[in-house]
Parts: sequence; C-alpha cells; structure tokens
Amino acid sequence: MSDLPQPEEATVATFADDTAIMAVGDSFEKAAEKLREFDKVNDWTRKWLIKLNEANSVHVDFNNKRCQQIPITVNDKVIIHSHTAKYLDTALDAKLRWKAHFKGKKRRTWNKIHENVFDHGKKIGPVDTQ
Repeated sequence: MSDLPQPEEATVATFADDTAIMAVGDSFEKAAEKLREFDKVNDWTRKWLIKLNEANSVHVDFNNKRCQQIPITVNDKVIIHSHTAKYLDTALDAKLRWKAHFKGKKRRTWNKIHENVFDHGKKIGPVDTQ
C-alpha cells in the first residue's frame, strides 16, 4: 500500500506508474475546488523527490454539457485541457462514450494488418486446419 496522500474530497487511483485523480461535484467550480486538495499530493511528491510529468497529464471534464474550463495546475504549470484521457490503455472521452477508444483500436488494428500484409508480404486467407 502506498503512503500517497488521499485527498478527502477527491479519489486517487493508481496502478504502476499511472495515476488518476477524480472529483465529483454539483458544478464544475465545486469539482475543481475539490481538486485543489491535489496540492497535498504535489507536496508529497516533492518531499519524496518524485517528479510528476505535467507534459503527460491531461485535464478532462466528464459531463454532457459545455462548460468553462477551470485551470488545474501541477508544479505551478497548467495541465492541458482535453476531451479524451487514456488510463490503463483505455481511452475515455468527456461524455464517457467508447468512440475514442474504438477509433484508436481500429487504427492500430489496420496498421498491424498493413504492416503484415504489405510490408512483410504475408497472405491473409482461410486457416489451414490440417
């Protein structure tokens, strides 16, 4: 178990080197205020000389409405706002649909087929069961 601080009003989910910090609120302002407790996590990482990579971090507002973006910071740098986030190799979009995930999987599958068929000359056909 990690001694990573768990903010009271936010949820911290970790797996290996992936970390997600989530907050739920009746409004974006309330959720963003809960994320301000993330400063405790920021202070802990500084204490233990762990560098958070702001460049690989994204801020997504999961909802069905348009909203004004509220800046979230890590190490005094604003985290870029995005409409999709990837966690544990699963792409989630702001409306919690699977569209972004399936689009990425489809692209990777076609790239693999192209690589095997066109670049390596492998033939695709029925499987020989004998």
